[in-house]
Amino acid sequence: MRRQLLRWYMPIAYAATIFMLSAVSAPPPTGWIRLSDKFLHFGAFGLMAVLVALAVQRPGHPLTLKRAILAIIITSAYGVLDEFHQSLVPDRVPSTGDALADAMGAILGVAWYYLIARKWRCFSFVMGTQQ
Repeated sequence: MRRQLLRWYMPIAYAATIFMLSAVSAPPPTGWIRLSDKFLHFGAFGLMAVLVALAVQRPGHPLTLKRAILAIIITSAYGVLDEFHQSLVPDRVPSTGDALADAMGAILGVAWYYLIARKWRCFSFVMGTQQ
């Protein structure tokens, strides 16, 4: 039971970081490179989805499609909750586009992990799947 909880530390810590960053009022954009915030949402939630997939994966077994979908649902739901949270923060505006970018990042993040872990068994072994 304790080992199962340990797998959730990384995605929970990552989700807490996203929560704290979302609680900050939007700073004015500065710098010479301006990325769309959709790319930031896409990347951040893609990484979170990989961490959640690792947490829901049974140790010693490959990630199943059912558990991959579960990781996508958990991450996408957190993205929607994050947008709601932003509606409560001054100078922050919730966006359907951001929630969609979160979901797309989750889908592609889990798909990447799912395919890579099956193609390269050494990577699968490092990530705790069956070799």
